[in-house]
Amino acid sequence: MATIHANTQLKTGDTVNGLSGLKDCESGRGINLRLDGKAVVPEEWAAPCSPPTISGGNHKIVSLYYAEYDGYAGTPYLSKTFFEKYIFPNDETRVRVLQSIIPNKFSSIMNDWPHPGVRQNFDGIKSFRSELPNGKGYYIYRVVQSTTYLPKPSVAAWPPYIDSELIYDAASGRFKPACAQHDPHLPESLKNERRCLSLCDAEGNCVIIRRTERGIELWQEKYKQRTLIDPATGKVLGVEQDNGTAKLELTSLTAATLPADRQRTTIGVGETVTVLANQLVEWEIKGSQLGKEQKTATTLTFMASDQAGVVQVIAKTECEVKSISFSVLQPSGLRFIKTKEIHVHNVLDAGFLAQLYIQPAHVNFSKVVIREVDSPSYGGTGLFSMENGRMHGDYIKKHEYTSGWMKAISYSEIYGTLMEGEDVAYQVREEYCPDRIPKSEIHYSIPYEWRINGVDAIHQLPLVYQSCLIESTGRIIVKKGTEAVSFHYSDKGINEDILLYYYPRIPVFKIRC
Repeated sequence: MATIHANTQLKTGDTVNGLSGLKDCESGRGINLRLDGKAVVPEEWAAPCSPPTISGGNHKIVSLYYAEYDGYAGTPYLSKTFFEKYIFPNDETRVRVLQSIIPNKFSSIMNDWPHPGVRQNFDGIKSFRSELPNGKGYYIYRVVQSTTYLPKPSVAAWPPYIDSELIYDAASGRFKPACAQHDPHLPESLKNERRCLSLCDAEGNCVIIRRTERGIELWQEKYKQRTLIDPATGKVLGVEQDNGTAKLELTSLTAATLPADRQRTTIGVGETVTVLANQLVEWEIKGSQLGKEQKTATTLTFMASDQAGVVQVIAKTECEVKSISFSVLQPSGLRFIKTKEIHVHNVLDAGFLAQLYIQPAHVNFSKVVIREVDSPSYGGTGLFSMENGRMHGDYIKKHEYTSGWMKAISYSEIYGTLMEGEDVAYQVREEYCPDRIPKSEIHYSIPYEWRINGVDAIHQLPLVYQSCLIESTGRIIVKKGTEAVSFHYSDKGINEDILLYYYPRIPVFKIRC
């Protein structure tokens, strides 16, 4: 019987008593799986749960690092940590392990042979470097040692440079650690007995090992192959193609069809998302959501709440745990897109209609409603000096100093979520003397509020700034948000009739000199 590397493509008739070259997919910790239940223990260990004792007294704390450099300066393009701050049971083991890892090669750029160097009893750093085989750079093994005093004997831990051992227990039909209590490097997810394992091979391909009624099933993503192994003999009983149903996969789909990427994991408050699994799973959800999630054995649907943050959807099977995390964004502001300009001939006025879009534009705020809050003017000078403190809107009678709530009606990947209605930004002075127009200005800081439709909690958007500037030449400039319009009072009128939707009448010039 043989221990087979996890990258090996098995065939009927092969014998497998163990798998090497495995690793935990998340942590990268190396794993050996013994299907015959016979764990291979480190040197000087009597059994998997019988570690040697480290005597009291002085001992070396050792770290070993590796790096490759392209040339003879700069940062490494490849680096690896073999182990850090490890105390060996004795100095003979320390020397033997270091010599087994560091090649005993001398080159013109190296100060010493590595193997004699690691035998020296030193504190500090000792680096051993040599040219790469291609001659275009070099590699370095760096040994860092210091002396520590142990006041009393202690039990050795599983060496970090040796892969963790898992075994198949024929009595229970489960996979379990050879000795979890003495292996601090074993990932938490592998510390308990289980009927199924999901690991990775050296190339990162998924490898799933499952105990079924038929025997031990081994699925290799690299070959899209399912292998059936007799747990009693290790014989491969059969091989069949499996294109991926053994591997748990999650996908997500936003209810909003725009933006076009419906599998995006950055969403707006109030967005609804469905997560789908290709297997029967147990679901768990973490994070703020509206209402109770809806779920079946293969789907989970949730609506993000009005709070920014992260919603994590977790799916569990006997073999695997997978999750998708969604970043939830609140509205960050409004964007005004001018649609029509407004001016009455010979009147000191200017204005425009604009569509309102909620930002940011890369998520959909279809469940959000907004409203404008009335606000007083300030900074009025010249023709506007008597209008300081005047409210810019006319909301008090109907909505208690606010406009009505505006719903989202569509979405643009360029501008964002479009709200119903149009905003009018308009300023006018009917009475003035054309020969003596004082420079005048007035300003507004306009609050906007948002909430999710059907939810009472109200949130603030950043203030929108609106201003009007009248120049002594007779030009008037109105700005709101990022849009602006400018007219001279003598310019030809445009879209005057629009004013009748918002004001009792169209302004008329009245000379006042």
